[in-house]
Amino acid sequence: MSKRRLTERDNQAKKKRRHDAGEPDPSMEDEDDGPINQSQNPDFNTSPEAEVGIIEKISVKNFMCHTRLDVNFGPHVNFIVGRNGSGKSAVVAALVVGLGGKASVTSRGSTIKGFIKSGKSTGEVQIKLRNRGPDAFRHEMYGDSITVQRKFTSEGNSKYQLLSKNGVMVSDKREELFHILDQFNIQVDNPVAILNQETSRNFLNSKSPQDKYKFFLKATQLETMKHDYAKANEQKSITLEIIRQKERSLPVLEKEVIDWEHKFKSLDAIDELKKKVKHLKNEMAWSLVAAKERGLEPIKKKLDQEDSRTPKYLKKVEEVKENLEKRQQTHRQIQDQILAISEEVQKLEPQRKQAKSNMQQERDAARQAQNEVNKTEKDLRTCCRDRDMVKERIEEIKNSAQHDYEAERRARQDKIDQLMEKSRALEGQQRTTDHQKNQFRDAVTKYTNDGYTLRRDEQGIQDKQDSDRQQLKMLMAARSDRLKRFGQFIPNIAKRIDEFHRKGYFHEKPRGPLGFYLLFGLWGKYPPS
Repeated sequence: MSKRRLTERDNQAKKKRRHDAGEPDPSMEDEDDGPINQSQNPDFNTSPEAEVGIIEKISVKNFMCHTRLDVNFGPHVNFIVGRNGSGKSAVVAALVVGLGGKASVTSRGSTIKGFIKSGKSTGEVQIKLRNRGPDAFRHEMYGDSITVQRKFTSEGNSKYQLLSKNGVMVSDKREELFHILDQFNIQVDNPVAILNQETSRNFLNSKSPQDKYKFFLKATQLETMKHDYAKANEQKSITLEIIRQKERSLPVLEKEVIDWEHKFKSLDAIDELKKKVKHLKNEMAWSLVAAKERGLEPIKKKLDQEDSRTPKYLKKVEEVKENLEKRQQTHRQIQDQILAISEEVQKLEPQRKQAKSNMQQERDAARQAQNEVNKTEKDLRTCCRDRDMVKERIEEIKNSAQHDYEAERRARQDKIDQLMEKSRALEGQQRTTDHQKNQFRDAVTKYTNDGYTLRRDEQGIQDKQDSDRQQLKMLMAARSDRLKRFGQFIPNIAKRIDEFHRKGYFHEKPRGPLGFYLLFGLWGKYPPS
């Protein structure tokens, strides 16, 4: 029950005690006794001002007939007077609408947009409530006053803003406004709290006891209390049913509790086992340390042996350094020789090309001479055949005695002489041809031998160039692969040694070449692959 109801009951009890004691009631004194006080200060004793729920100010904008109106209220009874239609009821309607009441409660309209002044699109209501004392609502956030602001539009939209004393918005939820009204015991839909003209007219004109009883229930909130009691009974039934279900499930839960207790004990045992495992792990770690320390002794001995061998290795290193310097000097000399040979090859290249050109010309001349020899031999064979034919004819003439006439003999003799002359000429030509043929054969043989010599020289020069290029290529490759500096096949040998070492053929991997490790300056480490 709210404090306001308690206060009303206390006042009624005081009046009853005064009436029983025969004391006059100050509120029942005749107003006509004495002159009328027309000042702003009351001529009667006022009770202390309430600290919460007092409406201090209301401001409306574009609400019903008011374009803009600000009304400040006193802490006690306030009267609003004016002519008919001046907007007195609009102030009451603004209180109902601004504090979250429905439009139908005001009996002035059915929707909120009906309160907007004609020709305007929005309306606004601001109500300032006092918020002080121990019953203040969230005083640390709102302060000494709470301003309820409600804006609505002609489309029917509406929103709330709850402002603190400093004008800072604290909330925009309608539920927050209902909590404030419940804290301050403000009932905008209670006809006793706010009685509009329509409700009072219906109450005065109604003759039905049922209507008056309904008004009584609504005014005293007995109907609301009845609804609340019914709802409480419903919740009670639901709660009892839930309790019975929980009681039925209680043995199962107790069993689960016992199971969980067993599990908890098992977990405790597991924790103990974990501690033991941790302790055993620590002991195992220390045992591993002890084993490593025992295995460290042979390693130390081996290290001492290696340290004792170090001077011998250092001596070998010095020797290898000297050999390396010699090898490097030899390498530089070889490079200089290669450069000299390359320059000489470049210088001899024009001569080689000239010799090759000359050899080609000699080959062409030899081929031409051979063709001429072949032609001369062919002509000689033809002459030999003609000579043989002439000799055969002479023999035939000699043998034919029956035709041995003087004229014919002389003719034949002349012909024989001519033929003999021609034969001698052919024999001389044959000797000349044989001599030329021999000369041509000698020249061909000479040119052939010269060609063989040139080809042999050319092949020697080509082989030397290939050898120099191969050696230069090996020297250039040695820049990227240091193992190739010690021989062309050393990288393959190193790979095969690594392969055999991985297969376990060696107790310890062979190391070498020694000069390879000298450049790294590290002992007992293999070069990076």
